[in-house]
Amino acid sequence: MRVCLDDDRGEYSFRCPVCAMTVVKAAEHRTIDLLVASGVHMDTWTLPEELYERKTGAPISHDDIIDFHAQLHNNEVLVEALQELND
Repeated sequence: MRVCLDDDRGEYSFRCPVCAMTVVKAAEHRTIDLLVASGVHMDTWTLPEELYERKTGAPISHDDIIDFHAQLHNNEVLVEALQELND
């Protein structure tokens, strides 16, 4: 059981007895209360701070992602970027 402290969203997970895969389900407040009352351990988490950062500039486009992917596979571009970080 996990509950977000910022927006009270909850979810629980269990292992399927048939296929042994982990299943994750959303949980309403009533379900959370019932699971906790029956002894299920509850973890809490918070939304990442990046969600609250002010956004500037144009959104990243599909073409930006393709260009970035190409640059990751170009060793010269990668070496230049790493050198700039060290300067």
